[in-house]
Parts: sequence; C-alpha cells; structure tokens
Amino acid sequence: MTTIDFLEKYYPNYDNCNLIARLNDLYCIIDNEVMEGSNAEEMLNDEFNGSINDNRLRINQYISTLEATLYKTAINNI
Repeated sequence: MTTIDFLEKYYPNYDNCNLIARLNDLYCIIDNEVMEGSNAEEMLNDEFNGSINDNRLRINQYISTLEATLYKTAINNI
C-alpha cells in the first residue's frame, strides 16, 4: 500500500484536504513530473526557486514532514 493509498483510505475528508494536495504536488516535483501551469509548477517556482536539484534535500524533508503529519491524522481516524 502506498502512502497515497493509505491516506485515501483512512484520512478524513481526503478529497478536500489542502495538505494532501500539497503532498501530491511535492511528489510531482520530486519525480520531475511538473506540468506547465500546474499547482506543482507554481510551488516549485515560489517555494524552491524553480530548481529541483538545488532543493532536493529540502523537498524530501518537506515530504517526510507532511507525510508524518498526515499519517498521524489518518491513524487516529482508524
């Protein structure tokens, strides 16, 4: 089960969660799958100065922190 599968199953109000949307954008950024005009592109430019390679550690730390926060809420909802 992937992180997203787990959160989709157990996170309350999954479809309307801004934090999950941010996590999905971060996954797109770190996987270098940013589409032009997307929220991920906006985040990449605004928060990471348009550079994945220069910010890879910071992006991964952000992902880990966000996953931990979301997992905690999901686990408490089981």
